[in-house]
Amino acid sequence: MFQTERRSPNQKLSAYSFTLDTAKAATEALQAVCESYDGEAPDATFTCAGAARPGFFVEMAEEDLTNGMTNGYWIQAWTAWVSRIRCDSLQVLIRDEGSLKDDGETE
Repeated sequence: MFQTERRSPNQKLSAYSFTLDTAKAATEALQAVCESYDGEAPDATFTCAGAARPGFFVEMAEEDLTNGMTNGYWIQAWTAWVSRIRCDSLQVLIRDEGSLKDDGETE
């Protein structure tokens, strides 16, 4: 469905499904995605994660709270963290090629 939203025929839009509940898992997932782009990181990363388990807070067990934080927070946090590290590495390469302006563009 989202393929119709491409800006050009060369633009790649892909969806992946990975377990992202640890830093290691998120790192391995991003590496797998980069492999399909000839080692390059994607221009953008979006996460769609989480789960709903309706219930009353006072009736939840410790495991319910832990799973809720993992599924609702850590999955997105690890993905953003790993993506940021990858972006920082790319900016170092860009700086080596030319000067980096404040807006992230090279001169």
